[in-house]
Amino acid sequence: MAIARQHPVNVAQITQTNSLDAILAAAELAYQQGKQLYEQGTAESLLKAIAKFEQALSLYRQMSDHPGKQNIYSLEAGTLVYIGKVYSNLGEKHKALDYYKQSLPLSQQAGDKQSEGTTLNNIGKIYSELAEKQKALDYYNQSLSLRRQVGDKNGEAISLNNIGSVYHFLGEKQKALDYYNQSLFIKRQLGNNAGIATTLNNIGKVYLDLAENQKALSYFSQALVLYQQAKDAEKEGIPTALSNIGTVYLELAQQQKALSYFSQALVLYRKAGDKGGIATALNNIGKAYSNLGEHQKALNYYNQSLPLYQQMGNKAREARTLYNIASVQYDSSNLQAALTQIETVIKIVENLRTKIDSQELRTSYFATVQNYYEFYIDLLMQLHKQRPSAGYDALALQTSERARARSLLELLAEANANIRQGVEPKLLSQERNLQ
Repeated sequence: MAIARQHPVNVAQITQTNSLDAILAAAELAYQQGKQLYEQGTAESLLKAIAKFEQALSLYRQMSDHPGKQNIYSLEAGTLVYIGKVYSNLGEKHKALDYYKQSLPLSQQAGDKQSEGTTLNNIGKIYSELAEKQKALDYYNQSLSLRRQVGDKNGEAISLNNIGSVYHFLGEKQKALDYYNQSLFIKRQLGNNAGIATTLNNIGKVYLDLAENQKALSYFSQALVLYQQAKDAEKEGIPTALSNIGTVYLELAQQQKALSYFSQALVLYRKAGDKGGIATALNNIGKAYSNLGEHQKALNYYNQSLPLYQQMGNKAREARTLYNIASVQYDSSNLQAALTQIETVIKIVENLRTKIDSQELRTSYFATVQNYYEFYIDLLMQLHKQRPSAGYDALALQTSERARARSLLELLAEANANIRQGVEPKLLSQERNLQ
């Protein structure tokens, strides 16, 4: 009987493998505990979740020699994404962006296209919240392409929804509705109620901007019911739907009803530690009090909202809140204070506009902020009446002309058109003298 030849046993290798498996098990336990804390959704549980995810991350990083290295890359990437999500929920958008960007190359090394698509979408969401809409659009489109490649239908629906939100912000309402409806169709096929609710909310916002208030209210009310029926982890959309319903009542001049919905939303946002939601609810409450003529109450709420948007780096919302403050100050005949605020608003808008590559999208975005310029010009003319020799009328004219001419000048610059070619030297000389 032949005796089988025995291979020498590598004790060190077995010990190392067992040790790595123990580390992997500990990392997985910390990760799962972090997920459970994240899903509780309170400010306290989110901070505890970060500690657990950081613990898991540290353990995964000790496993560079593990035979399943590709899998470890994927697990590490997923942990970084969760830490990014927690920081995003807490309103620390730049921290969230940093963790998402750390995650992206790990997903690529792991060859995990589905995770890569998710991370690209998350990066796009942060850029969108920081009002860097062109960057957001670029990342969302990359995400959409990858999600379609791997057949991730739920992910595809999310990316479509997010692309719609960028076009909505930029004033392209029909494009926004097209993307939202594509997203809604897929979500309904999947039976994803929380996802359906999110898109219904967004469609409602478009109709609100189109002054179709009853249509908007119908979409927001449908969204609220679906959020209330969702699992605990998916109920985070409830305060958003409440806030949106309140905004409809604001437009319908039913201020007390609006205040009731905004106050309910504020309680839920505070419970979740959602800094962006808290800022929005405070801003909305301020608007309701402004409409009621209670100027000091309105200013108090706006002034609570403003630093939250500034902390998050949300320049578009910061501009909107400053505009609201300026409006109250104008109504209170505090014109110089209003001037200071609206000049800051104009600077923010001009800066945001330069970050949009497409001339068409720059133009449509500019149309969404025309009310800021109109307010600024009206304010300057009111100041001119008070002090006719201070030059406010000239500044108003200059602002009006710059606003009207800007799109034409950008088109010419984009086309590299030399509008001075062939012009008489005498006219060029006059232009230089005027400048």
